[in-house]
This record gives sequence, structure tokens and C-alpha cells, in this order.
Amino acid sequence: MACLLPVTTLMAAASVAIHLTWKFEKRRHDLLIQGAQGVASSALSRESEAFSTYKRRTTTRFSLVSIVVAATGIVGAFAAPSANSTELSVRAGTPSAEGWHNGYFYSWWTDNQGTAYYTNGNEYPGQYSVQWSGDGNVVGGKGWNPGSSGRVINYSGVYQPNGNSYLAVYGWTRNALIEYYIVESYGTYNPSSAASKKGSVYCNGANYDILTTWRTNQPSIDGTQTFQQFWSVRNPKKSTGGAISGVVDTGCHFNAWKQYGMSLGASHYYQIVATEGYFSSGTSSITVW
Repeated sequence: MACLLPVTTLMAAASVAIHLTWKFEKRRHDLLIQGAQGVASSALSRESEAFSTYKRRTTTRFSLVSIVVAATGIVGAFAAPSANSTELSVRAGTPSAEGWHNGYFYSWWTDNQGTAYYTNGNEYPGQYSVQWSGDGNVVGGKGWNPGSSGRVINYSGVYQPNGNSYLAVYGWTRNALIEYYIVESYGTYNPSSAASKKGSVYCNGANYDILTTWRTNQPSIDGTQTFQQFWSVRNPKKSTGGAISGVVDTGCHFNAWKQYGMSLGASHYYQIVATEGYFSSGTSSITVW
């Protein structure tokens, strides 16, 4: 029997479809770079097929989605759409969501291809945990919205990735549009391998490589744009497989970036300590403050 869906449900469908498009295009770009080195061509093929299947299902079930997508353009960021997406697909895990919990902003996104769970903890206000396995991409974490150019971020917990994964301070700015990462640890893939090194900086007792990449006519939080990615990647990375903790002085990194001509935008979007998994498995339980 046909029925009318609530506007919030339709917007949830649009938001997730838009965000999935952004994530797929971002990963396609990254995999193509890796593909030049003979890496991940089969993963790109699998993700392309999965994306096509998802898009067909979404178009069939939510006729309004294509209208909303056409009107708004491709938007989204490393984090999730804000509405529930439980009706979009049948899968095991936690639906994509974002919001506030115990005074902290959280963001959770999944492409629904694997099994993944996100939980906001209650033992400490800034606590969250992620468990993931199988194909696909997940990313989630807690932090602040808006971000800040002078915040000192503390984190502590357990980080146990098996395969491709990051633990990083992650965020965006506008005016100019910049996507940035301060990577504390990672799994089997070093994210700096496909970026251009500008220099290095010593922050909070550790050395970090400073890198940048350009994204040309690629999806972003403000539609299809050409923008830069700024990176600080800890060298060496913090050990994985157990307890992990640290302090990230965002001002130390941002000031160093500026010295290399890498100026962030005037307006900050969110700023979180994120755990990402990509075609891998693992667990992460992190508290931020």
C-alpha cells in the first residue's frame, strides 16, 4: 500500500545519498592515486558496483531524492548526515547520524557496506567507541562545532585497527574552503604517501610531516569545488593495537601550516577526533576533552 513519507525521512534519504556520492568520489580519487602504484584497483571496482546498487535502490524508493540532490548539489564532509537513515538499507550496525551528546559534537558516517557500530559513551562526556569489519568505509568521532584555531585537544583510549584506518583530528574551514587532518596514528596505509611534503613541525613532543594536496572539481561540504587538503602526519605514528593517548595543540599545527603558505579559512566547521576504517576491521574507544 502506498503512503506518504515524512519530509524528514525524505531529507534523510537525500542527505545520505548526497554524502555517499561525496565519499565515493573522494575514495575513487584516492584509489586512483594508489592505483598508479598498483594498489586497490579491485577495491575501486567493488566500491563502484556497490555505489551503483545503492543509488538505484535510493532512486526507486525515494523519488524526491533526485530533486533534492539536483537542487542542493553534492555536499557533505568526512562526517555524517544529521537525520536518521534506517529506511535507506538493511544492514548490520549503527545508522549515520550527527548531533550533540553530553556537551560534545559527534559525527558518525557509514556507507552501509560492512558491519559497523558507533556508540556515544556515558562514562565520560567526550567518550565514544567504534567497532567495524568487512568492506566499505566508516568514520566517526567526537569533538566540537565550530572548530577553533587555538584549541588544545586531549585524547585517550584504545585503538586497534586491522588494515587501513586513521586516528586523527579532522575538520573543515570555509572562506577559504580547506579540509584538514592532524593524523596521530594509522593502520597499514600512510596517508602522507599521496601528498606533497612542505616541511615538518615539532608539536607536543613529536615530529609531524606537513603535506598538502589539491582536489580539483571534487565534492566538498559546499558542493563541487576545487580546494586544498592540509595534513600533519605524526612521524613516527603512535603505536596501534592497544592503549593510546596524546595532546594535539591545533594552534601549533595551524601556525606551522601558515609559515608554509597554507592558510586555513576564516570560518571553522566541525573539529573532531575521528576514527576511520576503510575495507578493514578494528575497534576504537576514545575519550576527548
